[in-house]
Amino acid sequence: MAIFSLPLGLQLNMNGTGAYIVILAIFMRMTLGLPIDADFLLSFFFTMLLLTFASPAAPGAGLILQATALEMAGVPKEAVMILVGIDPIIDCIRSAINVAGNVSSSFLLARMEQKIDMEIYNGM
Repeated sequence: MAIFSLPLGLQLNMNGTGAYIVILAIFMRMTLGLPIDADFLLSFFFTMLLLTFASPAAPGAGLILQATALEMAGVPKEAVMILVGIDPIIDCIRSAINVAGNVSSSFLLARMEQKIDMEIYNGM
């Protein structure tokens, strides 16, 4: 008998993609000398929260979302072209973080539903 979990449907935790895009947009804004004030951070936070929820679970999707985030941050969307060469390498790291988030959410759900045999789990 095997018990496993498949995170199908809407996953609301694209952790790696969301963190990368936020850090990238703020760094690019700082590079251009644009101010980072409380109004910008508040509106940017909610926009990025929604953008992270809408992020597809596909390799390379972060590159498309970067243009939207940079434009919202006041950075020309053409600045994405600077990162096209290194994005596949960074995408591997983002995908690993996203998968870790999916595994942990599946594990937490199984734990809440008491589907985990703790003797077997702790014995490994």
